[in-house]
Amino acid sequence: MAAKTTTEDKAKSVKVQAESIKLELFGDLVKFSKKNAREILPLKKYDTLAMGLLNFPHDHRLLIYKFLCGLALSAHARRTNNQAQRRMLFDIKNSLFLAIANNLDNRRMLNFRFCVSKRFKVMEYCPECSKKNEDDKLGQKEKVFCQNCKIDRTFFNVLSMFHKFEQGGASLYLGKELMPQIIALKLLKHVDIEHLPEQISYSKLKFTPHNLISLDLNSVIDVSKKLLAIEAKEAAVRPPSYDTGPSKSGQRAAPPRGKRNY
Repeated sequence: MAAKTTTEDKAKSVKVQAESIKLELFGDLVKFSKKNAREILPLKKYDTLAMGLLNFPHDHRLLIYKFLCGLALSAHARRTNNQAQRRMLFDIKNSLFLAIANNLDNRRMLNFRFCVSKRFKVMEYCPECSKKNEDDKLGQKEKVFCQNCKIDRTFFNVLSMFHKFEQGGASLYLGKELMPQIIALKLLKHVDIEHLPEQISYSKLKFTPHNLISLDLNSVIDVSKKLLAIEAKEAAVRPPSYDTGPSKSGQRAAPPRGKRNY
């Protein structure tokens, strides 16, 4: 006799579609829900994360929410062909990153690494390669280049901010050109970018820009802006943790020493 197929079994076998899950923020709590109530979606993964974060302190919970939104924004930015929208999404993501990094109460829970990529970008093709690419009508990924072309081998290098906690960890990237906007950022250890991927791991679950495309973009933008508003409001009444002004050496003061959670 064949076993009955339950709704839960069907949900496990269904692949989550892009922008099928809505993200909402109620006070300081996040909720995941189906955009279409009739769809069968495997929401257990997201519900597990939401329920697990209920036990986190307020500041720690909001910290993870910012990482989550940043990753979801990366997911959508990488898949859009609209340059203006891509720039807008990365601008919001960068604002989330800087809000986390420049919250000096967060710094005791964060670590930074400079991630070096093996990828490179051809900034300008030499006349010979340009002619060959044009004559052969080669696509962007098929174009040929040589040593005479202008190549930037540091183009894909990024700053990684990561946070480890008992149940897992979270990491997020920032373009190297924005590093000067981070308060008191010291010399960084260089690591291979493959060793620090952008993701949130919770228990055995992983949330990455690959699978977070399932979150509805408009709801992610809305929650991101709410988190930034909460951060701005709390920052206005937060006492300074240390002097952020220039020191005698001309450098910004370093964060106070304390136990780090990584």
